[in-house]
Amino acid sequence: MARDARPLAGLAVLVTRPAGRGGELVRILARSGARVEARPTIAIEPPVDAAPAERAIAGLAGYTWIVFTSAHGVRCFFATAERVLGRPLALGIPVAAVGPATAEALRERGVVAHVIAEEAHAEGLAASLVSRIGAADRVLVVAPEARRDALERGLDATGATVDVRAFYRNVPASGVAEVARDVHGGRFDVAVFTSPSTVRRLIAAGAAAGLDVLPALGRMGLVAIGQVTALALADLGLPVGAIAERPSDDGIAAAVMRIAAGRVLASPTVSGPASCKRTPLHEEHVRAGARMVEFAGWHMPIQYAGVVDEHLAVRTRAGLFDVSHMGEVRVRGPQAVAFLQHVTSNDVARLEPGRAHYTGLMTPEGGFVDDLLIYRLGPDELLAVVNAANTAKDVAWLREHARGFEVELADESDAWAQIALQGPLASAILRRSCALDLAPIRYYHFRHGDVATVPCLVSRTGYTGEDGFELYAPAEAGAQLWRALLESGAADGLRPVGLGARDTLRLEAKMALYGNDIDETTTPFEADLGWIVRLGKGEFVGRAALVAQQERGIARKLTGFEMSGRAIARHGYAVLHSGAEVARVTSGSHAPYLKKNIGLAYLPLALAEPGTGIEIDVRGRAEPARVVPTPFYRRPASP
Repeated sequence: MARDARPLAGLAVLVTRPAGRGGELVRILARSGARVEARPTIAIEPPVDAAPAERAIAGLAGYTWIVFTSAHGVRCFFATAERVLGRPLALGIPVAAVGPATAEALRERGVVAHVIAEEAHAEGLAASLVSRIGAADRVLVVAPEARRDALERGLDATGATVDVRAFYRNVPASGVAEVARDVHGGRFDVAVFTSPSTVRRLIAAGAAAGLDVLPALGRMGLVAIGQVTALALADLGLPVGAIAERPSDDGIAAAVMRIAAGRVLASPTVSGPASCKRTPLHEEHVRAGARMVEFAGWHMPIQYAGVVDEHLAVRTRAGLFDVSHMGEVRVRGPQAVAFLQHVTSNDVARLEPGRAHYTGLMTPEGGFVDDLLIYRLGPDELLAVVNAANTAKDVAWLREHARGFEVELADESDAWAQIALQGPLASAILRRSCALDLAPIRYYHFRHGDVATVPCLVSRTGYTGEDGFELYAPAEAGAQLWRALLESGAADGLRPVGLGARDTLRLEAKMALYGNDIDETTTPFEADLGWIVRLGKGEFVGRAALVAQQERGIARKLTGFEMSGRAIARHGYAVLHSGAEVARVTSGSHAPYLKKNIGLAYLPLALAEPGTGIEIDVRGRAEPARVVPTPFYRRPASP
């Protein structure tokens, strides 16, 4: 029998394109001999009932805003509009888009998004639009049916009339699980992924069905449509065989041809998260479906279920954080304590083994090189825990100032996994897995012991304003510890929590964020952190400048404020008084537990008294606010 000479003969290809859009591609690949299956993992068009979408198009003149939640929604909307109107649609009202891919899909159609909301959930949309729309507005949201209720609730706070219309519907979870099972079973040789969402949904469906599809995908030839999709695959450690830069049928077919012909790109050029550092828990986050972002050079989870849900879980139950990106520097030697006394503002000599404190690594001018924790491990051995973005800078600073001291410094950042268990139920959850008696471990105390058979430094510290613990474990055991804690706390509602909620939690508790609230230009006295300065301990770097500032008095102070209306203050917004700019917002956000919009700024002392009225320039509008006491949130006293 003659051999089939077609270039793709016998090749089994999975195309994750939405139904209705892959027909020509399937035909091109089939002509080349491939066995092609178009198995969408995200959107199907049209919706079950297209009538509401068509009515929305016919009544576009009654809307004042349109919000698009996905690039596919853009395509379906404009296709529906052309079918209903019989001509291409020209939009003349403001448009908001969720994410850069959606904004790019709009730009391809000549539409510039007025607002780009990075958070693809109800809270993110509301936060991005709250200062732009009001009760007089009528907003059309183009989103799948599954998101309808959450979006309507999230945007309800704006007071606007909100119509959520589905121009497409998502593939049922059972359908995606079938695709995952076929991938896991080796049905396909090549997979074509059309977007990051198609990748994430397939992985999540496999995990929900008890299947790890990553090894199977690793054995396949993978085609990514666009750089963003290539990044999503690379972030999972999957080899990207070829990248189709444009989503044309011919371009995708050519990419599949390159794989089939053996001309696979060994390492397609991708940049961004794929080149970031990864914590020992990275795969745990990916498998759990976390939204991953670049943060301080690390690829970190920004959220799982949503910032608000995770924030409230920590305030009312418990949350689990991966903070393994933090830096750890071991300081040992006969002059270890004297050295740290010299470079930090707090009194290290007062620390006994088993205790820790918060302090500042100071510049000669009295500003912050960094803020950090110091743990006294023994008489001549301490551990400094520094911010992820500053680790290299801090290590260099410490080494430079260690000259003349009999001390040894070791950057152990890569050797540690650090997990924070925070919330009112944290102690009860940890007790089930911990061999230690937790009762004697008071705030800013620590002990060594096994947690879920993993040797840990167990510290009663945190960055949320709640009771809780930070666990330092060997990096290679981090994933084991993470899984054990989640299992132990499942019945109590323990949730994994991303960096988004970590930021809103620390802001409610008025815990400073380096780079926003403190840096080399701010002093502890100005930052309302005078309690970490021990001028009486003797000379240290920055002491002279701090003594001089204390004597003359500070001119400004890091102060909390609360917005009077629905507008949200963001980092960098101008603070106004009597029409003049007096400061810039250092941190600002919606406070999910307090249900208020709050922020911090370095205000002149004359304006720093609670009750003082100020204004925040929110995109050109002066929004009223007032100074309030801080911290904004204090946890209830233990019974």
